[in-house]
Amino acid sequence: MSRTTPGSALSRGLAGRTDLDQYKHSKRLLFAAQVILGIDDIHVVAKDALTDGSGDRSCDFLYVDRDSATILLAQAYEATVKQEVAAKKVHSLYEAVDWVLSQQLRGLPMVLESAIEQARAALRDGEIRHFKIWFVHNLKNQPQIHEALNGAGEAARNALDARFKDVADNVVVEVLEVSDECLSEWYAGYASVIDVKDDLVLPWKGGQRIVGPGWEAAQTVVPLKWLADQFWAFRQRLFSANVRDYLGRMNSPNNINQGIRTTLEEEPENFFVYNNGVTALTEEFEIIRGLDDEELLILKGLSIVNGAQTTGVLQGSDGLALDDAQVSIRFIMCENRQIINKIIRFNNRQNSVSIGDYRSNDPVQGRLAKEFKALGIRTYRKIRRGGSRDAIRRTDPAAILATYAARALVAFHGDPVIAHFNPAWIWEEKSMYRRYFCEDLSARHLIICWGLAKSLERLKQGLRAAAKLSDGRRKQLDFLDRQGSIWLATSAIAACSDDLAPGLKSSKFDLELADPANGELAIALWDPIVQKVIPYAPTCLEALLSKGGRWKDADLNEAIHTFRAAVAPMLESEDNLRDSFAHAVRVRARR
Repeated sequence: MSRTTPGSALSRGLAGRTDLDQYKHSKRLLFAAQVILGIDDIHVVAKDALTDGSGDRSCDFLYVDRDSATILLAQAYEATVKQEVAAKKVHSLYEAVDWVLSQQLRGLPMVLESAIEQARAALRDGEIRHFKIWFVHNLKNQPQIHEALNGAGEAARNALDARFKDVADNVVVEVLEVSDECLSEWYAGYASVIDVKDDLVLPWKGGQRIVGPGWEAAQTVVPLKWLADQFWAFRQRLFSANVRDYLGRMNSPNNINQGIRTTLEEEPENFFVYNNGVTALTEEFEIIRGLDDEELLILKGLSIVNGAQTTGVLQGSDGLALDDAQVSIRFIMCENRQIINKIIRFNNRQNSVSIGDYRSNDPVQGRLAKEFKALGIRTYRKIRRGGSRDAIRRTDPAAILATYAARALVAFHGDPVIAHFNPAWIWEEKSMYRRYFCEDLSARHLIICWGLAKSLERLKQGLRAAAKLSDGRRKQLDFLDRQGSIWLATSAIAACSDDLAPGLKSSKFDLELADPANGELAIALWDPIVQKVIPYAPTCLEALLSKGGRWKDADLNEAIHTFRAAVAPMLESEDNLRDSFAHAVRVRARR
């Protein structure tokens, strides 16, 4: 049997993603973003970040993720006949950078204006560490693209230094030509636990060599400088077996990555005793004696299983005393895939950063899955991110994705700030996770929250598809095209629950979908309500969105109070609307 080439694997992978066909020439760009950045639900991201269209100012895609401290500005090009990228398209990268970082926001499509506002606000808040610029195309690497990318990178660096002086030093500008070759290499890496196949040599300063049933390990100490060198040589490929990669470093007292860096800055000589160390897989290792009688450790291949945070924080490590810091590391070689999977799983369950990746083992998640199954809903997908093609499989449009449902749940219960700006915190912060994924939460309630957000998404999609819009409907679309609008509107409409279900006296968790229950019915429950109340959103809520940055509690509370006060008289007069809603839901009785 002939070996499958990376290119053919990519072709089949792209062909199988028929769910991305709706995005036409942006399909490859979105596929690349999902593969390289590990995005769970690319369709949710596309709704906000895909800015391609009339008046896009050469910004095809502008993605802001505060959780990973990343802004991604990307362009897409699909060649059909000529096997080179048009020079005009390549050089328009400069225009894109200029609009995102420098130009006054006048006359832009709302989806692009909102994306730029969010990017600038995240930069001003000091929550961005990586400004990525990509040119995604379906050809081989081309010198003119590389040259233009470097120029756009320099322009971004200059604009950051000029416009965002207080935070610019903490932002690394990264450019990448995502050619067919590059994307093929990335995609092929998902098929292998160990993507880096190079032979690596390092001094063996002593340690232990341990043999177990089906595995062998070498435990030793290495200078942190050696680990940094591997990161710069292989980048994300170094984490092919790691379920999380490097999550990014935010200046938060609870952030483990910031703590690692603080230790390196203040006490590098104590790094060894403060740090948990690194676990890595290798295909083979050998300890030999070199020409100068020095013992050497030879590794064939390398993938970091646990320690991605330690390694990843080394980017931007100029000025750190890496030669003074040492880290404990163990290299494991094993051919038993079951044992390898357990090595990856158990090593990542040992630290706090991995909580979000393994909530799928949480009893509440297990109970919710069973409750959904009992309702005949077999598509509730629990969170489990990983370095496998499962992470980028075709998205089932009928699936209730746990990550999306969690954002809807949090927004429904009055916290659209977390739902929009830091959704990963829902899974990673134990207290927050327990606040929402608690014993009071049922599948029937979660699907109501999910249905409201999806109803708003459906209205937005319908407005975008309309051939002609009245002034009022255009204002509604402008509101929904602003980033964060879905989660803010979910909170605002949920605040009216008492007006819709008068029997709801104690907790919103008691509001549940009655029989029959499924995803479509959960969306349909909200459709007529959303149609009635959304005209009030531009007046009551849009001013909050237009500020761009993280919403203050006082401003948020005032906006939602204003919305509810405006909507309440209308809902009170809509007897049929309230009766229909009351017939489709139930209020769970407290024991």
